[in-house]
Amino acid sequence: MKTNKLILILLINLSWSCLSQTRVVIENLERNYQNCLDKGINMKACSQDFYIKMDSMLNVVYKSIKLKMSTTQRDKITLEQREWLKKRDLYFKKAWSLARSEGDGLSSEDIEMIAIDKKAQFVKDRVLSLINYIQTNRNSTLKRSYEADEAGLIPVSIVY
Repeated sequence: MKTNKLILILLINLSWSCLSQTRVVIENLERNYQNCLDKGINMKACSQDFYIKMDSMLNVVYKSIKLKMSTTQRDKITLEQREWLKKRDLYFKKAWSLARSEGDGLSSEDIEMIAIDKKAQFVKDRVLSLINYIQTNRNSTLKRSYEADEAGLIPVSIVY
């Protein structure tokens, strides 16, 4: 029984570590992005690079959390992701008009940079929401597993 608790604690620590690392990576990407923008040279390329990295981060986080989920959870997150993709597509169309309205008097390249930045921030928000989603579900699943162990039942597996 002590072994099960130890394994459970180890799994919790490993899971938190991976998610925390992802947050640190995002913070580093944002810092590098801001440093690039602060140079004031080819800022559109800075925004494009940041968008590409956020989009890659989204794919990595989404795929990795799906691997740790039960079939029911995977089906649910897949539906949620499809809905998010529809919202993303609508927002991306809107991002150009938002950038134009905010960029009154700016060059077309600056307006494009603003639009790309808005897209990158939208994707980053999704990455963070997926991390929060898995943390919330993981915590409730782990709590149920721990309670089962306390009741004398040995959890066969922990579903993320």
